[in-house]
Amino acid sequence: MQKTILPPQCLGVMGGGQLARMFAISAKQMGYKVAIFTPDKECPAKYFADHHIIADYEDKNKLSNLLKYVQ
Repeated sequence: MQKTILPPQCLGVMGGGQLARMFAISAKQMGYKVAIFTPDKECPAKYFADHHIIADYEDKNKLSNLLKYVQ
């Protein structure tokens, strides 16, 4: 059984660069919420994300925070 993700559910993105920024802009236009996970506190995507988690990609505790938003 496939789970359908519909707005206003939250989509998670690993990384906060230009591609994540473009993704976040499009997702927000479609009505989704966006959570980004990146070690960069000044990343381009942060201005369009509902949630910005700043941590190293191997930080399992912070990664569990991301999962709280996207499940």
